[in-house]
Amino acid sequence: MINFQTTIQSEVTDMKKAVDFLADKFDCFKEDLDKVKEDTIEIQGKVEELEKENEYLRNEVHELQQYSRRKNVIISGIPETPNEDLYEILRRIIKVIECYDFSAYDISVVHRIPSKNKEGRISSIVVRFVRRTAREATTRRGRREITEAPAYRFCF
Repeated sequence: MINFQTTIQSEVTDMKKAVDFLADKFDCFKEDLDKVKEDTIEIQGKVEELEKENEYLRNEVHELQQYSRRKNVIISGIPETPNEDLYEILRRIIKVIECYDFSAYDISVVHRIPSKNKEGRISSIVVRFVRRTAREATTRRGRREITEAPAYRFCF
């Protein structure tokens, strides 16, 4: 019977040690979990802040793109030809709309917008003016002339 009691006491002692060991591990695990929760909350705050900043920067980029485009005019419906001279095409359009105060120095660049769908689609021409006032004067005259008479179709 003494052996039996000694064996039981030994097993109870071993069980206490195991329970204490598991309790220590549980406490460590709980501390780690609390730390992870704190880190997660901090990271979520940073993510929200970065999302707001990203949205602000996207809006800024959009506004800057729009501001930069205000000197542009898009001309559509002019058929594309091989080895075309877009400056000559523009000169002909200016002649048709009788914009006499126009100067070649008013133009920064002229190019076509690449069409995504090549079949049956005519690429538009983008004209970038040096000054917005030159763009406004030319487009004001052009809108009136083109809407009154479709003579621009015969300059090509």
